[in-house]
Amino acid sequence: MTNFKRYTVQYDFAAEITVEIDHDVMTDETLHEINDFWMDNDEMLESADGNIIHAVLKRLCIVCLSLDIEYGYNTGGIIELIEKLEGWPAVDGSTGIKLLSVDGLCISADDITVEQGDV
Repeated sequence: MTNFKRYTVQYDFAAEITVEIDHDVMTDETLHEINDFWMDNDEMLESADGNIIHAVLKRLCIVCLSLDIEYGYNTGGIIELIEKLEGWPAVDGSTGIKLLSVDGLCISADDITVEQGDV
């Protein structure tokens, strides 16, 4: 029996990703390898209170939402883009991590304010 867990990772209640992890495949060692690829690995792990799965999922959320904003792709498109990024395994389930959904930011002109300052 596999050890699957589902995680929802939110950005400020404005956007989120949902990920399924097979912890029999995506081990703590592999998660540390992913996190350690990045220069800010210690800071990311600290921001996750030392929890390596949370650190990697936070990083994945940042990547997914950035790709969503930049390209406007659906979840399938983001999965394909991540496969081309250095430092990331495939997130299609084949490596123990599966991106299930990306519910990106919806920016509306009604939510933007402009203020003029004195010069």
